[in-house]
Amino acid sequence: MPLPVIAGLSSIAVRVGGSVGKLVLRSFVGGIGGPSISTKVKWNGPHVQRSIRKGMGLRIKLAAEAVKNQTKRNIRRPVQKIKGPRSGRVQVVPSSRSKAGEFPKQDTTRLWKDIYSEKRGEMEAIIGTTLDYGLILETRMDRSFLKRTLIEMRPSVNRILKSGPRLPGQV
Repeated sequence: MPLPVIAGLSSIAVRVGGSVGKLVLRSFVGGIGGPSISTKVKWNGPHVQRSIRKGMGLRIKLAAEAVKNQTKRNIRRPVQKIKGPRSGRVQVVPSSRSKAGEFPKQDTTRLWKDIYSEKRGEMEAIIGTTLDYGLILETRMDRSFLKRTLIEMRPSVNRILKSGPRLPGQV
């Protein structure tokens, strides 16, 4: 009676980006009482997860900075100012102020200087202002600058976030 034959794989590699884990199976053709099958599993999952989180955290910070910088560029347009004919004081030309649906125009640079981005936790960033009138412009006066910039930059933000973290050993 012929002996049963066992044939195996030389190796199987499981990869996501860099090397997540490697499963190696070795076997030899043999029968009962013949050579045995050896298996070795090396899993690098926790290391890879840390690398992915670190990389994604950096990308979130980068995307937040990009949105903050674009927001500042969007509100950098100044209002027109003239000297008053009687008083000699500098006055804003009323027709040069921003209109509903436009980005707010810059009068004092206070809002421009106060826009910030801050990374909170591993996977969250906030872009905003601490000024009350920034909230009023954003929500009540139809001069949204934060939300509008984020919407306009959505493709760029997605590109930054989807480009994926570099893993150790990845070129």
